[in-house]
Amino acid sequence: MLEKDLYAPVKVFFEKEGFTVKSEVKDCDVICEKNGEFLICELKRSLSLDLILQGTARQRLSDFVYLCVPAGKTSRSHRKQRQLYSLLRRLSLGLLLVHGSDQDACVSMAIEAKGAGLKPNTKKKQRTKQEFVNRIGDYNIGGSHQTKIVTYYRECAILLAALLSENGGAMSPKDLVDLGAEKNAGTMLRNNRYGWFLHVSRGLYSLSDEGKTALSGYAEIAEVLIKKLQLLKTDIDKSEGRAEEVK
Repeated sequence: MLEKDLYAPVKVFFEKEGFTVKSEVKDCDVICEKNGEFLICELKRSLSLDLILQGTARQRLSDFVYLCVPAGKTSRSHRKQRQLYSLLRRLSLGLLLVHGSDQDACVSMAIEAKGAGLKPNTKKKQRTKQEFVNRIGDYNIGGSHQTKIVTYYRECAILLAALLSENGGAMSPKDLVDLGAEKNAGTMLRNNRYGWFLHVSRGLYSLSDEGKTALSGYAEIAEVLIKKLQLLKTDIDKSEGRAEEVK
């Protein structure tokens, strides 16, 4: 079982507990949030010292950290497994086990995570939480390697590309912001990190050939982002309408 195969059952496990789950947030495989409380889960194919060290590093970002491995991959000997479990409890780390595979996979909690109470890395913790909160969707698979991660920045770039494609021709950053793009659209267009945009003339941008190709690859994500914009606009229009009626 690969690390990325662990993500789907782990996501289902935490969502059943009422958490919002997103994967590959900064350096973390999985981050879950409920009522303002964040916990982290790291996925690996076996329980090892490297994974335990990774878990203790994550405790600088969240008091509650879980390690997750396939069931039967904790240790080859019962004695060593007991020692590892004892170590995890001493370190306040939780442990999840994934049983089965594919559609039949399910998760059990072997050890519940406890509040570590370590001094947090405040700046990194805030950046990680902000990335989680800002992301509109969960388009990654936790535990993936050598794949492009859909970060909040990439979501914003996909939305810019989709808006340019939908409206055709060249547009100004202000026009794009008015349509629902992020307020820093101008900076993103100028920096052109992915090479998706063309500076047509002063204050006007269009989609490059590379951008068109990229947008086709992110078509499903772009559709979700556009629909959410439309829903938001509908909610705003209804709210404004109710406000006018009150007046």
